Amino acid sequence: MPAPVLYNWQQAPFLRLVIPFMAGIAWGTYCNVALLIQWSLLIVATAGLLLWKHIALFIKFQRPWVAGVFINLLLLMAGSLLTYYNNKAHDKNFIGKQLTDSSWYIITLQEPLSEKTNSFKTTATVAIVNNNAAIPTSGTIIVYFQKDSSTASLQYGNRLLLRQPLQLIKNAGNPGGFDYSKYCQYQGLYYQCFLKPGQYSLLQGTETNFKATGIYKIRKWVIEVIQENISGTKEAGLAEALLIGYKDDLDKNLVQAYSNTGVVHVIAISGLHLGLIYWLLQLLTVKLKSRKYTQWLQPLIIIFGLWGFSLLAGAGPSVIRSAVMFTCLVAGKLFNKNGSSLNALAAAAFLLLAYNPYWLWDVGFQLSFAAVLSIVIFYQPIYNWLLVQNKLLNFFWQLNALTLAAQVLTIPLSIYHFHQFPNLFLLTNLVAVPLSSAVLLAIIFLCAFSFIPVIASSTGKCISWLIQVMNGFIERMDSLSFARLDFLQINLWQLLFIYAFLAAIAYWLFYKSKPAFIIALCGLLVVTGLRTAFVIKSQQQEKIIVYNVPKQEAIDIIHGDKYLFRGDSSLLADDFLQNFHLKPSRINHRVAATQQLHQYQNLPNGFIFNNTTVVCLNNACFPQQNHSIAAQLVILSKNTSFTLQQVCRQFGDATIVIDASNSFRQLNRWKTEATSLGIKYYSVVDNGAFVMPVK
Repeated sequence: MPAPVLYNWQQAPFLRLVIPFMAGIAWGTYCNVALLIQWSLLIVATAGLLLWKHIALFIKFQRPWVAGVFINLLLLMAGSLLTYYNNKAHDKNFIGKQLTDSSWYIITLQEPLSEKTNSFKTTATVAIVNNNAAIPTSGTIIVYFQKDSSTASLQYGNRLLLRQPLQLIKNAGNPGGFDYSKYCQYQGLYYQCFLKPGQYSLLQGTETNFKATGIYKIRKWVIEVIQENISGTKEAGLAEALLIGYKDDLDKNLVQAYSNTGVVHVIAISGLHLGLIYWLLQLLTVKLKSRKYTQWLQPLIIIFGLWGFSLLAGAGPSVIRSAVMFTCLVAGKLFNKNGSSLNALAAAAFLLLAYNPYWLWDVGFQLSFAAVLSIVIFYQPIYNWLLVQNKLLNFFWQLNALTLAAQVLTIPLSIYHFHQFPNLFLLTNLVAVPLSSAVLLAIIFLCAFSFIPVIASSTGKCISWLIQVMNGFIERMDSLSFARLDFLQINLWQLLFIYAFLAAIAYWLFYKSKPAFIIALCGLLVVTGLRTAFVIKSQQQEKIIVYNVPKQEAIDIIHGDKYLFRGDSSLLADDFLQNFHLKPSRINHRVAATQQLHQYQNLPNGFIFNNTTVVCLNNACFPQQNHSIAAQLVILSKNTSFTLQQVCRQFGDATIVIDASNSFRQLNRWKTEATSLGIKYYSVVDNGAFVMPVK
């Protein structure tokens, strides 16, 4: 029955605009099409639409799809061109086109320093010094400062003069790892700089923005209020993240527990938080709505309140998305129109992507829109499964129906990005969502009455207790062995076919369409086939992987669906390093740990795997030989005293790999030697993990 679909399209006109626009962004990101061709297609689409207006009416009636083709082509090219021009590397003043090794430049700090384990971190703009004039460049850099008393005093807006070389932001290069370089590029960040005291000079004066200065001052005041009144570092850190999205004080293990149990969204500022602020503002301005001459003030106050909170919370993609969507809904009411939630969501996506096309690739942006879209489509059908008369039980059923609805479209994305599924998400959301909402409202109350010590102190104690209860429950759930399914793996094609299956099965359920059911079965069959093919392929793999883990020796020997680890024992005790550097590769290769492999033979200074001899040269003693030793791979680690010339003389034509456990000083010595003697080598620090197929 196509009629309901036509009705939905009419109710959500922005949905018809945002789909080709998003396709254009994807095309502009991944297809290297000449700029001239893109502009030509845009002109053709525009000219076609203008000419179509003057075509005879009976022809328009016979071929209505022609206008649709031109409109979709116009939106496709608009998305592609916006993507091109939002790429800072295409700007003629891009920092990468202006810098030289001998350049002096002035950096201006764009945000307060964020304290890390071994450094301070911030972002900065760059101006090249040329003939005593500072020439601004486009693009932003990441700056790391070595911890020092003088460094800690640096503030937003400070200007520094330096000549320290900038380094391109690179990935660790481990298989399946997070593409940090691309993530930074989407935010306009291409270079980074590591500074020690004495490598820069602080210039007089500051360059600040009035709005940013105000926001940073308010955020600093909020953090001080929270830390003064809420006891416990975990509790204070979570309160800061809940209210203003400040995550520097968050406990990493706690965040992992929230992620594992499916409630990490209560920490990230999102639609949940904006919804609470929206409800609170409505409550505070309810009297304005009841009066004829002031009813127009309510939506304006709500909109200003929502955007004020969004700016205070750091204006990230998820909070801005929520603010734009709520603004669309409130604006509709202001003009006495009952707008569709689906149309408001599509309008928010269109406006946000028009401002920054690269937000389409932000994981938080994707999950936020998927969750809201899933709720809009599936909440009512799921809620209708049960008819609950009791008001209290009905409230809990509404909460569960909302959680279930949100998971339908977010589960595939979560598995694709994070490779896990929280089995207890219903139970944890049932507890965490109401508690986090109560905590957020209590923190707002604390800040509002922080000038009254008695109220601030008692409210802070109450908040601390609520957060302790919530954290304790989440950590207890995370400790259960069945809390999550881990090591799940789907690729992009599987993800797309899963969404095709979900779309078709939803259409079949809603409209009883037999063709949709057949399409759903075909989609499921393709997903199953792809997964089977990848599993069979993984059974046949034989590899040696030397990972790029800073200051660590890490090697995986892979045979079929098993791997044997060889490296530093300290790495095995560090869950964070394992999860970040090693786990993605093992998920990508679909392998599980084993204690022994039949094809593996341990040696005093290396190992043999499938007739491939690997020598590991580290600080351990290795006897010098006058004759060549048969080896296919030599790994230099732990600042071994061997020179490359000695390695070549002793191991002949073996492939030389320098791992990440060596110091930069030692690595530079080998580089210099290799250049002078013409010796080939592979550095995992410079080129990412070394992967050697073994036959």
